[in-house]
Amino acid sequence: MHKIVPEAAILVPDTARLVHKGQIFEFYEWDQELFDGSVAVFEMLKRSDTLQVMAVHDGKVIVLEDEQPGQEGPHITLPGGRSEPTDSSWLEGAKRELLEETGMRFKQWRLISVQQPTPKIEWFTPLYLATELESEAEQQLDAGERITVTSMSFADLRKLAQSAREPRLSYLAGVIGRFESLDEVLHAPEFNGKEINR
Repeated sequence: MHKIVPEAAILVPDTARLVHKGQIFEFYEWDQELFDGSVAVFEMLKRSDTLQVMAVHDGKVIVLEDEQPGQEGPHITLPGGRSEPTDSSWLEGAKRELLEETGMRFKQWRLISVQQPTPKIEWFTPLYLATELESEAEQQLDAGERITVTSMSFADLRKLAQSAREPRLSYLAGVIGRFESLDEVLHAPEFNGKEINR
């Protein structure tokens, strides 16, 4: 899949060996020559990228009250989820996730951020901005999802992401915190990084 990732992204080397493949994580290791000429085994994880959508309608951001099995109560999140092997691109996956979780289709899409939450995992979290609501239909939820669609002001979302109350939004705090207002988000440029095929 073609991706645009941060310039400083850390990737699993092509020479790495796949040691274990789980449901979510793949574990890799490789022999790395050190500065003194000796060799050590280095390790890194890889997982599916997490797609996030900031969908804006009527001046508010669409958010989910999302409850998962084994978790205490619902949490506020942005629509999104894991990139699937069947997705031809991040954008296709983001549109699929938004439609499944909210039943909404939007006309305009722009990639505004891509983060690598931790350098020891090849895992990226692209954030798309979606505007101009096109249509609404029924949600298509998985058996393990209980989701209520609602909306909130960008200011409230920004405060929530920067607080400790919603850990599922915390990794977006840096991205959301870059913007002072919804207007700044709506005028954010397309994300610019390095292109890879993984």
